[in-house]
Amino acid sequence: MTLARLHGQHFRCFASFEFCPDPRLNLISGANGAGKTSLLEAIYVLGRGRSFRTADPCALRREGSRGFALAGRVEQSSRQVLVRIETDGSSTAVRIGDHEASGLAELAELLPVQIMEPGVHKLIEEGPARRRRFLDWGVFHVEPRFLDAWRRYQRALRQRNAGLKQNASDASLAGFEAALCEAGEEIGRMRARYVDRLRPLLAAAAQSLLGTTVDCHYVTGWASGRSLAEVLNEGRAMDRRQQATRAGPQRADLHIQLAGKAARERVSRGEQKLLGASLILAQIDVFSVLAQSPGVLLVDDPAAELDRDRLGRLLRALLARKAQVFLTALPEGVPELPDTARVFHVEQGRVAKML
Repeated sequence: MTLARLHGQHFRCFASFEFCPDPRLNLISGANGAGKTSLLEAIYVLGRGRSFRTADPCALRREGSRGFALAGRVEQSSRQVLVRIETDGSSTAVRIGDHEASGLAELAELLPVQIMEPGVHKLIEEGPARRRRFLDWGVFHVEPRFLDAWRRYQRALRQRNAGLKQNASDASLAGFEAALCEAGEEIGRMRARYVDRLRPLLAAAAQSLLGTTVDCHYVTGWASGRSLAEVLNEGRAMDRRQQATRAGPQRADLHIQLAGKAARERVSRGEQKLLGASLILAQIDVFSVLAQSPGVLLVDDPAAELDRDRLGRLLRALLARKAQVFLTALPEGVPELPDTARVFHVEQGRVAKML
């Protein structure tokens, strides 16, 4: 899947913009504050229904406007699909083709979008929640049953937590736990399968970017070698005291190791950035094999905190993949790219094609 055209109105600093990207490589240049990242953000919103910069959709509208609109043409195999997102400040409408989208999952399935931005090091540096989101986004795209299992689990988890707070009987909690464990074990199996696929690809990507040995493994969120049902049953008294479910896939993590030790304890900020980038490259490689499409990759300011050698390694790794890539750069920092790359310049709220 690739983005063939994007049109926006009243989005961030743009009154209106339109551009038709290359199906492989695109460079967006411009001064700081010109709107380069906002263009990447518009693509991200089109593919995920939300921003990577803010949780407030009102922050995306141009100052003085009630809302914004984005319309994109997505090419999928031999067909083209029109996608439109429009908000008036109080509600948001998402249309795919001639019908209203059933949810953001339908949007994400149509246009898989990932981003490498200056905060990509947080995949390594921060706690498990960010790595779970990364992992679940990948599992969603290769495991057809994942979304259903996730929804069932979240429903049962809310019910059990409410029961804990209301001091429900053990029999009532056991009823919630049956559904919770069935969906939770299923999520764990799907995540573990995905990590098995990701693991060798991460090792290869990290070797090319960092020149070192990197490994990863999935931690389920409950005691190893035991069923979730056993752990919940034995921990029910403590859960009652804390009024929360302490075990389950909501506590899982993706452990990243470098030379046998936790990666975040051994690497610099620049190395964390390359390691985070390696995770995303590995995920693209998984998609290329299992989903027959690596999707769209947004790369915001790749030169930040990377020296020339490391930046060169990252760019070569990006060009080796078949994803549709969008890069941003300052005019004085435009990297050397193939002649086939399409170049756009952003200035004073306008987007112009240069090459």
